[in-house]
Amino acid sequence: MKFGKNLAQVIEFSDPEWGPYWMNYKFLKKKINDIVAEQGGKRHNSMGSNDTANPNELRKSNAEVEFFKLLKSEMRKTDDFFRQEEHLFRIRKKRVWEGFNLLKEQCQSYDKSTWSRLTMACVKFYEDVLLLENFAIMNYCGFSKILKKHDKLTG
Repeated sequence: MKFGKNLAQVIEFSDPEWGPYWMNYKFLKKKINDIVAEQGGKRHNSMGSNDTANPNELRKSNAEVEFFKLLKSEMRKTDDFFRQEEHLFRIRKKRVWEGFNLLKEQCQSYDKSTWSRLTMACVKFYEDVLLLENFAIMNYCGFSKILKKHDKLTG
């Protein structure tokens, strides 16, 4: 399966509120195609050489500049979201620990439903941490792949 389709599936099954914060892999891929089209459809080989294009001209091309501006804004978007969520997770972790310590101190009044709620809070916290980890990994892979694709197609 292609990475773009795999990423789309992961986004579909993730938290819908996180949707706008995933990298836009498909759009960045289209921008790479614009760069190739601007070069006249000539693709560079792995050494970056091409008979018709000067490497200095490629760095100055409008499509190339636009691609890197978009890439930077996508990276900023995902990084800002991750940092914000990471901060919220630290607060949630602190609250779960406070609840646990409170229950430990009041052990003489053992309430099964309270312990059960604390257990469910721990499980939910763990699931959400895994989702955030998956968000980070998939975006990291996406940025890595889009840069690899850029280098391969533009030299």
